[in-house]
Amino acid sequence: MKTLTAIFSVFALSSFAQQNDEWITPFATVEFKAGKIMYYYADADPLFRLTPVFIPGNLLVINNPMRMVDPESFQYWKETIRDLASATGYAGENREEKLHFIKAFTLQTVWSMGNQDDLPPTQAYETVTALAGSNDKTIAKNAGLARDLFESVQSYYQSKNQ
Repeated sequence: MKTLTAIFSVFALSSFAQQNDEWITPFATVEFKAGKIMYYYADADPLFRLTPVFIPGNLLVINNPMRMVDPESFQYWKETIRDLASATGYAGENREEKLHFIKAFTLQTVWSMGNQDDLPPTQAYETVTALAGSNDKTIAKNAGLARDLFESVQSYYQSKNQ
């Protein structure tokens, strides 16, 4: 029975690891497809609030592929994404770093849907806006969607606070 349990555990862990290859964190990511932002997240303790409280406009599609979150890694990754989304030096970096920054900025924006204080800083928004004017079509498209989502969330909070 122990051998069977060990084999099952190794199989489950390896399949989970393969599924997360493209994810920006072990429990959440964003992708840009068909003119929309696809937000994927794992099941979590309600304390972590990975599901947005509201969804602005029709820019965001939410998917929950039924994965589990390691509670200990959540806070580490949330801080890491906040740091990445706040870094504004990406405008001069290589293509992969720009795309990674745009994903981090978008993920931080999604996580702010429920806590206005979690919105990425204005400098990061300005960097994304600059990237939306890139000659690289993928960077420009992704940054434009990220900017539009940020503006939509910011507008929601501004109307709520009036």
